[in-house]
Amino acid sequence: MSDLVESLKKGVSMLKRRDDDMFDRLSNRYTIGLIVVSSLFLVTKTYVGDPIDCFTPKEFHDNWIKYADNYCWIKNTYYIAPDANLPGPVNLASPDHSSARHQELPYYQWVPIILGFMILVIAIPAYFWKFAMATSGYDVEAITKVACSADNLNPATRDDTNKYLVEQLDRHITYHRHLGSSTKIPLGNKYGRYLFFMYLITKLLYIAAPIALIFMLQLMMGDGYADYGYRALQTLMKDDGAYLENPMFPRITYCDFAVRRMGSNIQRYTLQCVLTVNLFNEKIFLVIWWWLVIVAALSILGLLVWLIKTLRPGAGKNFILKYLNIMRVVDVDSHSDMHDVDVFIGQYLCLDGVFCMRLIAQNTTDVVAGEIITELYKKWKKHHSGKEDFNPESKSLNSDA
Repeated sequence: MSDLVESLKKGVSMLKRRDDDMFDRLSNRYTIGLIVVSSLFLVTKTYVGDPIDCFTPKEFHDNWIKYADNYCWIKNTYYIAPDANLPGPVNLASPDHSSARHQELPYYQWVPIILGFMILVIAIPAYFWKFAMATSGYDVEAITKVACSADNLNPATRDDTNKYLVEQLDRHITYHRHLGSSTKIPLGNKYGRYLFFMYLITKLLYIAAPIALIFMLQLMMGDGYADYGYRALQTLMKDDGAYLENPMFPRITYCDFAVRRMGSNIQRYTLQCVLTVNLFNEKIFLVIWWWLVIVAALSILGLLVWLIKTLRPGAGKNFILKYLNIMRVVDVDSHSDMHDVDVFIGQYLCLDGVFCMRLIAQNTTDVVAGEIITELYKKWKKHHSGKEDFNPESKSLNSDA
């Protein structure tokens, strides 16, 4: 239980981040929120309520009934179709009994733990992105947090806050371009492409996580979960009532146990049990299946949108120029101003800088993003314009950043 609570706390902490886009938030924040709510509900039902009730023989007293319920909850029950023969409890080694035991339900005791594990898997891309941000030097989360703080809403402190943010951004760009290590593959901070490619990996992880979870759940819960939602929808559309007898989440199961009495007298029982918790497991895991499929599809869409938005020729220049033009810092009809903007984007910001500005714009407001980009441009023009810039290898990026 402590592991589950710790997983829930880590999952909830991811809900407050401001360094991603709406597709990422759907993948981690809302998915984790859905699983947290499901976990709390099932924990209450499993550990506080009565998740199983078994039909016992007449001679069973209250303590025997309680023992049978507890035993059958701990020891996996098994499912037998209503039209199949029930194996006798005496000959436990019979072929019929053996085949029935192969339909054991090994998951229902561990559903809260499984949901906690799912939270950890869903959180992996967000933690990877947090690590990438820390190693890149661009702390977009801190920047957006400061930019959206109450101090930045106060006109008296707004300019000072923006200048501080710009100072930090400029210091990072200058430091990494001068002191970053050169590599054979031009993807590091020195080349202004590290954060961009780390985010590309993060996007791929956001796609892989829900798909991996579906197949992990199949391993944990038995064959058939990989296409569970699709089959459930097909059965529902038939409207013949078969959906109520789902063998993956059966309500009626069976449990075998033996009671040792005096001497060598061993009495064996086969009990019919009602797994009331499966009434909720069935619905929750059906919702989770469809949610994971939708999240995976939207994550793929998010990756395509992001690639088109960032790698389309001239996309970076148009993005930066939009804010500089609105703030009346440059004249789009001036050849000199356009040249400065090209150098500012291609040699100073590069892919990482433009990408960082996009994240700031997505997680704050256009006004805040425009002020930060404008102040950063003014600072660059004052201190760096006219110099041989940091990174000759990045000149090819120019207006295509």
